[in-house]
Amino acid sequence: MKVKDVMTKNPVFLQDSDFMTHARQLMRDRHFRTMPVVDAKNRVVGILTEKELLNIYSTKSNVTVQGFTSEFPFVYPEMDMMEAAKLMVEAQMGRVPVLKSGQDMTLAGLLSVVDIFRNLKPEKIPKKKLSDIMSTNVKTCSNEDNVAKVWMNMKETGFSGFPVLKKGELVGMVTRRNIINAGYARIEM
Repeated sequence: MKVKDVMTKNPVFLQDSDFMTHARQLMRDRHFRTMPVVDAKNRVVGILTEKELLNIYSTKSNVTVQGFTSEFPFVYPEMDMMEAAKLMVEAQMGRVPVLKSGQDMTLAGLLSVVDIFRNLKPEKIPKKKLSDIMSTNVKTCSNEDNVAKVWMNMKETGFSGFPVLKKGELVGMVTRRNIINAGYARIEM
């Protein structure tokens, strides 16, 4: 199966000249974790992730998206879906822009883990137990921790969320999305 068969066509994107506060609002309102960033010629110049949003403290700012973009693996419409999935896993990204070609860096679409899972054939999935693939070095937080502390831990570790414990018992999960949606992505320490 090819990327073009499963990718999202006509994705929402940001201009490199957009303000970060606008990007934060758009990502929060649309529940996006990653957005492609294009220049004036619609060429993809990078991606913006929730992790970069945590660096913006104020409600008003003239800082543009351009200075906060990250690199991404190059994925093309004619690429095999599983080859693209491997690139995404290696880059630790859940969504990547799809470029028209190696010579034409314009945005053709967006490929996400959801797109890939939706199109996996069950017989192609290895018969392994979760214990074979799960993370065991788990970082947690307490329900008594303040948001600023957890936010800083997310920035430092690169993790997008932590299990929340109360007296050693699992009571929930907190993610970057929770912090951004609650409007705490502008806490100043």
